[in-house]
Amino acid sequence: MGLLFLSLGLSGQSNLMLYNFDAVPQSLHTNPAMPQQTKVWVGLPVVSGVSLFYHNTGFSAADIFAEGTDINANLAEVSSQLDDNDHLALRQSAELLGVGFKAGKGYVSFGARQIFDFRMDLHKPFFDLLFGPTGNLTNFNMAGFSQETMIRHQAYLGYQYKLGPKLTIGARAKYIFGVGHSYVERSALSVRQESPFQPAIIETDILVKTSGNTDPNLDNITEALLTDNNGLAVDLGFNYELSDNWQVSASFLDWGSVEWTQDNRQYESKGRYEFNGVDIDFSEDDFQDNYEAALDSLEQELNIKDTAGLAYDRQLARQIHAGVNWNINKKHSLGALYHARLWEGQTYHDLGLMYRAKLARWFQLTAGYSLINGTQHNVGLGFDLRLGPVQLYALTDNLLGALQYQEAYTTSLNVGLNLAFYGPKDQEEDEAVSPEEKAKTPQPVPADAPSEGEDKDQKTGRLSAR
Repeated sequence: MGLLFLSLGLSGQSNLMLYNFDAVPQSLHTNPAMPQQTKVWVGLPVVSGVSLFYHNTGFSAADIFAEGTDINANLAEVSSQLDDNDHLALRQSAELLGVGFKAGKGYVSFGARQIFDFRMDLHKPFFDLLFGPTGNLTNFNMAGFSQETMIRHQAYLGYQYKLGPKLTIGARAKYIFGVGHSYVERSALSVRQESPFQPAIIETDILVKTSGNTDPNLDNITEALLTDNNGLAVDLGFNYELSDNWQVSASFLDWGSVEWTQDNRQYESKGRYEFNGVDIDFSEDDFQDNYEAALDSLEQELNIKDTAGLAYDRQLARQIHAGVNWNINKKHSLGALYHARLWEGQTYHDLGLMYRAKLARWFQLTAGYSLINGTQHNVGLGFDLRLGPVQLYALTDNLLGALQYQEAYTTSLNVGLNLAFYGPKDQEEDEAVSPEEKAKTPQPVPADAPSEGEDKDQKTGRLSAR
């Protein structure tokens, strides 16, 4: 069961700040139709785009690991305050390669990314089973518990096209190589205990499936990157200019699935057992080893069978964005964004308000406030800094959470370094003005243009009176 819980020891992606920040080419990952400021960009391997996302509605790291407190007591306290709606989500991604360039009325992008996803329901019964006192295990029934871990590499090819002066559409196709995966397919668990002094009677119908080589030969790049677990997915998006100052946009991301066929295993527990609890001392310094020991003990108690598994398909966790922007002028704009994450029949909702400023040709700034699945007080900040052809950027949806991660319930970070090339200054400023604004702007009259009442001879170029 190692892969099932391999990420619990990690520390941590909503991309609310990145979505409307078209100064950064990585905004194409949030909407393939997002108009780009760059003519050409090249993402340097790994350093061009690294993102982290952490979201936990149940507890913060400080609730468990606060200095001078007993971890066992903290875990029991956390368990007592959880409910069935609490969940934990982690996401990390890295740009392995990225290239984009303008082609006529279109924009082409291609590259590859590495992505790690982890999601788990923080069901109170499950935590009571692991950390609560035996007396808390009397007569409860847990069903519908969900957990999923997915590690994948994906190559992508995207294209956006401007249909007329107002509408831009975009699509991105992704070919996926699955590295590792685990998920809980069934999780029926009931516990009865007549008194605190008697063993608990547990009835289970649990099935966990895993796939992927968890110990690849890193000396063989082909084996490590190009696995036998393959899938396809697509991203779709549009951006529409309602007027000179207003735009609306939307995107639909990760609509696809992966077929898992390599090194499949399944872990099953189905029956009736007597359970005396798990006796593990979490006060020791090595929390990871103690946690794994607790899981091993629980596995033995529940008589979990480890067998070879069949191939299976799993959908990716889909995302939807819908936004509206108000361009106050060429340098300042405001935006509102809705973001939905769909997983296991549930939808998690995020809302954000953003401000963007082009303070200089070489420096742009964005700031915002968001509600991420109900968590409040998320103040975001980001910037784009141009140093010649080098572009540096950093964005976070929760600045305080990124700085004080021990106490954060949610935080995110996007950082990177690109080689970015723009048009000449006059051309760049000219393209920032819409065709409607150009039509309203008086055009300069050439010095040799004929005045009213004069004609210009087409052959000699001389002026003559009419």
